[in-house]
Amino acid sequence: MKTRHLTENIVDNTIRMEQDHEVQMARAQLYRAAKHAVELHDMLRNFSDTQNLEAWVQAKITMAAEQLESVKNHLEYEVLSGEI
Repeated sequence: MKTRHLTENIVDNTIRMEQDHEVQMARAQLYRAAKHAVELHDMLRNFSDTQNLEAWVQAKITMAAEQLESVKNHLEYEVLSGEI
């Protein structure tokens, strides 16, 4: 009985640590993404409004913005619905 309880606690703690690590990793990745976004924003200040960006550059910026917005909307919904 004690062994089973101890094993369950170890499993619960391991799962909790993995989840904590995932959140920490996500926060680090988001920090890095935000830092790059600010740097890119500043770099684009040196471009005139009449200059064109390559299509693949525009597509990647759009895709990154859409994906971040999608995750944000999902997490907002989970928070508001009480799932988190």
